[in-house]
Amino acid sequence: MAGRRFIPYPAWSPTSPLVNPSLELPLSPPAFDWHVPSVEGVDSLRGVPPSGIKFAFSGHQPESAELLYQALFLLGGRAWTLSFEYQTRGIAPAQSGLFWNLSAAGDSPPLHPSEEWSSFSVSWTMPPQDSLRRLALIFRRPPGQVRTDGELYIRGLRLEAARR
Repeated sequence: MAGRRFIPYPAWSPTSPLVNPSLELPLSPPAFDWHVPSVEGVDSLRGVPPSGIKFAFSGHQPESAELLYQALFLLGGRAWTLSFEYQTRGIAPAQSGLFWNLSAAGDSPPLHPSEEWSSFSVSWTMPPQDSLRRLALIFRRPPGQVRTDGELYIRGLRLEAARR
C-alpha cells in the first residue's frame, strides 16, 4: 500500500524493515507501525526530540512494561542490527531497567543512564526462515533497585540487515 501511495509511508524495504522509524508520521495501529501502549506512570511524547520519542517515568510505573513496539517481517539467515541515539535525564546511575527485545531472538544489553546523547546498537541473528517478529522497548525494574524516575529520549531508530 505504501509503494502505491495509498498510505503516506515510504515503501517497505526487506533490508531496512522498520516502518516510520522517525515516529514522525501518525501512528496507524493495527498496521505494521509503532505502537505506544498506555502505561500507568509513564508519559510518552513523539517528536521530542525531533525524529524521536520521549518517555517520562514517574517512579510509579509497573514492575515491567512494554513502552514501544512494532511487528516486523524479517528475512531469515541474516544478522539484524538495531541502532539509535538516546539520552536520559534524572535516571539514577544504577541499571535503568530499559532494554530492547526481538521476539524469539533475545534481549539487548540494558541502556545505561547517559545525560549526554549516546549511540547504542545491538545485533541479533535470525534462523534461516523468514519470519514475523516483534521488536519492543521494555522497562523492567532491576532486582534490588527502586523504580526508575526520570526521562528517556530516543532518536534515529534504524534496523538494518548486515551486508552479505
